[in-house]
Amino acid sequence: MNELKEMTNGDLVEKALQIEISPNEMISIQTELLTRLEGRKKLILSKEKQQEFEKATEPMIKFLCENCHPHVSVIVDCDTAELLEGVCAITTDKFIKD
Repeated sequence: MNELKEMTNGDLVEKALQIEISPNEMISIQTELLTRLEGRKKLILSKEKQQEFEKATEPMIKFLCENCHPHVSVIVDCDTAELLEGVCAITTDKFIKD
């Protein structure tokens, strides 16, 4: 199905959730999504890059230790660094299905 290749991942998932979808269409959608996932780059760091990452993170860890309390964390991505304060956290695994 060439039309699937033109759809976004979200559109593919939405189509897969439709009740009237045929088993063959579901298999085609699953195959397309898996093909897209296989094409993604996996993050594998060499020892050198791991050391570079550690060196880059130490100033932020030092900043947190010297200026913040233990419930503060940082999320860093390609264009943002966000300082967060945890007010309440609850962890449970009782709803996770095997």
